[in-house]
Formats: sequence, C-alpha cells, structure tokens
Amino acid sequence: MNKFKMHHLIIFLFFIFLISPKVSFADFKPLKLQIEKFQNVLAESDTISKRDVKKNLKFLMNKAKLVENKLAKGHINDDLKFLMDKYVYKNSKNSVKSSELTYWIKHLHDELKMFKKDMGIDG
Repeated sequence: MNKFKMHHLIIFLFFIFLISPKVSFADFKPLKLQIEKFQNVLAESDTISKRDVKKNLKFLMNKAKLVENKLAKGHINDDLKFLMDKYVYKNSKNSVKSSELTYWIKHLHDELKMFKKDMGIDG
C-alpha cells in the first residue's frame, strides 16, 4: 500500500472510531446495593423519620458520586436532590410515609436498569 492510501485509511479508521457508538462504563453496584438497603429500611414500617430519610438519601448521594458516567451521575444526582428537597427540606412533618419513598426508590432502581439496557451504559 502506498503512503497516500495508508494515510487515507488511517483517517477513515479514525473517523469510524469517533462516530461509532461506545459502551460507557458506570459502576452502579455500590449505588444499587445502597438502594436495596434503603428499600429494606422502608419495608420495615409504614413511616420513616425525616432524620432517617435524610441519612439514607445522603448515603445514596455518596454512592452516586462514585458513578463514572456523567450522564447517569447527573440524572441520578438530580433525582436524589429532588427527593432531599421534597421529603427533608420542604417537608413540615417529622415523618414520611414509606410507601411514597418506596415508589421513588424503586424508580431509581429502575433507572439503573434503563441506563444499562436502553442506553448501553455498562455498570
């Protein structure tokens, strides 16, 4: 192969690499385990104290920081900030119905599956 063809082949392969879909990596395991722990806590009683909600959401936020994929990390952190705001900061009661939080925590769990299945984020 002459230099001209080799040069074009290298440029072509470079562009193919740039536009090819890439599998992204995000370590969801620590977050998934923390979500499951929180689900177990919520299953124990009909209500949970606002203090325990805050503590568990902070644990989830710390695990979410470990997610390497920026898209997944941003989406998960936004959801957790929303939950913290709704159930801790703007909540005038001292407790929360576990069923309300169970819905949202299951939603987070389902999002992890969606990131992996539909978006190709390996974790």
